[in-house]
Amino acid sequence: MTMTMTWSRRVLLASGIAAVISCAACSAGSSPAGSSGGPPPPVTLTLGVPDDAGTPAESADITSFARLVRQLSDGRMTIRIMWEVSPATNAEPATAALVRAGTVDLGWIGARAWDTLGVRSFQALQAPFLIDSYPLLDAVLRSPMASDMLAGLNRAGYTGLGLYPDQFRHPAGFRKPLASLRELRGARIRVQASRASEALFRALGAVPVHLNGSAYSDAVSAGTVDGADASAVIAATSGGKFLTGNITFYPKTTTLFAGTRRFARLSVSQQRVLRSAARRTLAFALAVPAEPGGTTPFCAAGGKVVTASQPTVDAIERAAQPVYAYLEQDPQTKAFIRQIQQMKQRFPAPVPVAAC
Repeated sequence: MTMTMTWSRRVLLASGIAAVISCAACSAGSSPAGSSGGPPPPVTLTLGVPDDAGTPAESADITSFARLVRQLSDGRMTIRIMWEVSPATNAEPATAALVRAGTVDLGWIGARAWDTLGVRSFQALQAPFLIDSYPLLDAVLRSPMASDMLAGLNRAGYTGLGLYPDQFRHPAGFRKPLASLRELRGARIRVQASRASEALFRALGAVPVHLNGSAYSDAVSAGTVDGADASAVIAATSGGKFLTGNITFYPKTTTLFAGTRRFARLSVSQQRVLRSAARRTLAFALAVPAEPGGTTPFCAAGGKVVTASQPTVDAIERAAQPVYAYLEQDPQTKAFIRQIQQMKQRFPAPVPVAAC
């Protein structure tokens, strides 16, 4: 896949992360200060990521965070990034479990996965057809709602550090378009672990399935999975042939977090470095377009962007309404949805993904 200059600059800016100490040495940072009362000894923290190093746009955000930690600590803190940290089918919840167990110090997973672990504070981000433009997504992540969502991790034994934008998810078909209720009905759709996402596809008559790694690519080749919720970039690399450009289910957003007990063992200055690096990573992520190449990689790979008729779009949105009834059982999620709906009125209608 040919990368644009914008993406190349982003990766170059976020490079230079070294990893030299094993996870067993991470406990070196558990002492709040050196024996002489000076600054804490150097520490390497492990960061578990379920995806591989080539996944845009989160790869650049993650490496930017690691670079900032090293920079802000004057080299006394290093982040060791452990890509594809879990082989589990539902790798995102499994990564969170590794953090809670102390196997890794920090984690980076999709916000969508937290509701499978009892944390519902991010579910408004998965409300279907609600956040449908990057300006609106950026505004939500800059608002106080982002901190409130991260605070939901506290009750589950985690400390939230950051919430970041990723790419929008559209219906991607492997052999035919998924651009109507008729085409979605009975279709087996690969969905990452998320109760909210599963509720949407069931409401649309589809069958959500969980696949990861080689099992996913084998299913695509064998024709036993019909589609996925995917961005144009992800569709281009996973075998998607058709992308419905004017149906945006929801954005992917990502979370950076620590295990609460592990975080508490760090010194105040080390905690401050992590929080500062997390904040600056949000600024980094917001400064660069999440999809600088647009549909170019997808179209270049032989994909076709299709457009659903407006009556069809309206019918799909009506079919998704029961998902709101489910989401709004949680009072906080209901309040977030109302706030986002009010914010949305300030933004123009999004431009559909360009056809090809």
